Amino acid sequence: MEMPSPPMHNIEAVETIIRHMHDSDMGYGGINYPVDFCVGCNLTGVFNEDNCPRCGSANIRRVRRITGYLSTTDRFNDSKLAELKDRVTHR
Repeated sequence: MEMPSPPMHNIEAVETIIRHMHDSDMGYGGINYPVDFCVGCNLTGVFNEDNCPRCGSANIRRVRRITGYLSTTDRFNDSKLAELKDRVTHR
């Protein structure tokens, strides 16, 4: 499941998703969400712009999970970037 942001304020929904995975006898499941990190001021979150909303720095590291691995997007090849672009988020 791809979420648009960390589910920090809805832990009950995360538990519901995990219980549904269990009840459906899923052999593998995951909850993915983006994490962005400003190298300039250490702000973390999900940044919709190319610059940090706090300090304006363009030095942003974006962590995503593709093909089962967490990595920063600057290390993705073209295929992984295409997969990331095609992802559909669930709210």
